[in-house]
Amino acid sequence: MKNKPSINELITAFADGELHGSELEYFKRELEKDPAIKVLLESELRLKDAIKTKYIKKSAPESLRKKVAQIVENEAKIIPIDSVQRLKPSEKTPSKPKHQSKSRPWILVAALIVISILIYTNRTTTAEAESIYNTVEFISYQHFMNHNGSLLQPTIDVYDTEYAQLYLKEHYNCNITVPELEDAEFAGIVYADFHNDYKTPLLSYKAGENDYIYVFAFELHDLDKIGDITRHQKAVEAIIEHNDVYTVDISGTHVLSWKWDDVWYSAVSRHHGDVIAAMLPH
Repeated sequence: MKNKPSINELITAFADGELHGSELEYFKRELEKDPAIKVLLESELRLKDAIKTKYIKKSAPESLRKKVAQIVENEAKIIPIDSVQRLKPSEKTPSKPKHQSKSRPWILVAALIVISILIYTNRTTTAEAESIYNTVEFISYQHFMNHNGSLLQPTIDVYDTEYAQLYLKEHYNCNITVPELEDAEFAGIVYADFHNDYKTPLLSYKAGENDYIYVFAFELHDLDKIGDITRHQKAVEAIIEHNDVYTVDISGTHVLSWKWDDVWYSAVSRHHGDVIAAMLPH
């Protein structure tokens, strides 16, 4: 292949169904040889699926409807649909192209309406897509899916929640409550990069054979300093009291959020959000 595209370009093209011929054969061979490519492809497909399932079109706002109605009204004044020029018998009927329709102006207006609504819808859904991608909930979901929900090797071999709290305070200056989850075993702490060099604890819990819960903990005074990470807006609005929780559904995977004092938590697993909420101490 001349000017062979990068593997990332091939992954995107394959996910979009745009690979053919020699490029497709080449990509399939590379996919079989390199497991890392498979992980990247699965991540790309999950993102595409998340967009399809979560970002639905919304109705245009009333302001746009009024504007379109005004355009229609103005067009109607210029070229009324029922206007017919009366000609005297002596006058020659002007020629006109075949198949010309006197409703053509209205077809143009209808097209204008559709285009206006589509432009608005596209802007709305694009803005929503961008708004969720930088949330702690979505990034937590990405970490879970990228590791297939398996147990990560703990950075800190501490398996007691109280001692884990003391260790985080002493070694990382983190004032974080490590929760006890009912019917789940605390499996250690991974203190590593969460997003763009921002580090925060991942608290791991074992709920069954090959069944793990990831709980990310964020101290808000640190999180608020990070310009490219935010919290899910609806979760922020819903979580007021100590026992409030909010579930974000991302392509069928539930991310449960709650807040204790100055700490925001996002838990992701293969379970329904309500199941994780019931495991929290109250």
